[in-house]
Amino acid sequence: MKALDVYFMVKELQSLIGAKIDKFYQQENDIIVSLHKQGKILLKVTPEAAFITKYKFEQEKPPSFCMYLRKYLNQARITEIVQRGFERIIEIRMKKKEEYALIIELFSKGNIILCESNLKIMLPIHEQEW
Repeated sequence: MKALDVYFMVKELQSLIGAKIDKFYQQENDIIVSLHKQGKILLKVTPEAAFITKYKFEQEKPPSFCMYLRKYLNQARITEIVQRGFERIIEIRMKKKEEYALIIELFSKGNIILCESNLKIMLPIHEQEW
């Protein structure tokens, strides 16, 4: 994936601004976000891409990262979706009572990171050291 691909991916995801988050699902490294904006919309985030889909899966017991996202982001509204610089990073800003950012790294092995509004890391799906 190149930065230009991410640019067009973010452009497509702009339709999700204003959507309300219903629930998170997780299957290994993939996250599916169930959203409401004039009907149900699903956002699938993988280590390689983020896209709108109709496919949803059920899970028996959600992993801890998924439960953490549900705790902080259920019923939040998406306020902004941007590409950081011209990098392979997507930032999704959300607001509930507090503001949060979901950082999606689309390079190396990929990662999804929940941050406070000032980008202080709360929890990544995979901890990495550089």
